Amino acid sequence: MEDVLEVYHRPHDAGRPVVCLDETSKQLIAETRVPIPAKPGKPERYDYEYERNGTANLFMMFAPLEGWRHVKVTDRHTALDYAQVLNTDQGSQFTSPRFTAVLRDAGIRISMGGRGRWMDNVFIERLWRSLKYECVYLHAFETGSELRAGLSQWIGYYNARRPHSTLAGRTPDEAYRAMDTERLAG
Repeated sequence: MEDVLEVYHRPHDAGRPVVCLDETSKQLIAETRVPIPAKPGKPERYDYEYERNGTANLFMMFAPLEGWRHVKVTDRHTALDYAQVLNTDQGSQFTSPRFTAVLRDAGIRISMGGRGRWMDNVFIERLWRSLKYECVYLHAFETGSELRAGLSQWIGYYNARRPHSTLAGRTPDEAYRAMDTERLAG
């Protein structure tokens, strides 16, 4: 385990990116009644009754030093969906020899199972927490298309407008641009 965590402390190498991957599901629901509009001093109110519209599976890929995040939404969760995420243009580095060599060279067995601890994937777990509490749990997405649009909007907000305490109050975009500037200057 410590060998994997050491990977996070290595200097940036675009040929061997640090990439995190995780997944979760989201129940799709529709309101069955029109919400009661807000009034001065009272928030908009919703009935507890809703209609189930199935579920969507969310795969999140995150490369903290590369400055990108990607969420893929699928209608189901199967081994084929998982494999397609790993083999997309966004996820090709998960299976490239340059990526997997880091783990193999350290004698680490590559596992994509969910049996590990939260520390195994601490960066993505923190991002998931923010995504869930700031977007997913706050909206009753009725369809996969609505969910995709909502996630896309939130990722844009998270990257470009949301300041982060761990980045000294900067956004991820600002921090990434500063890293690029330092690399070019060095």
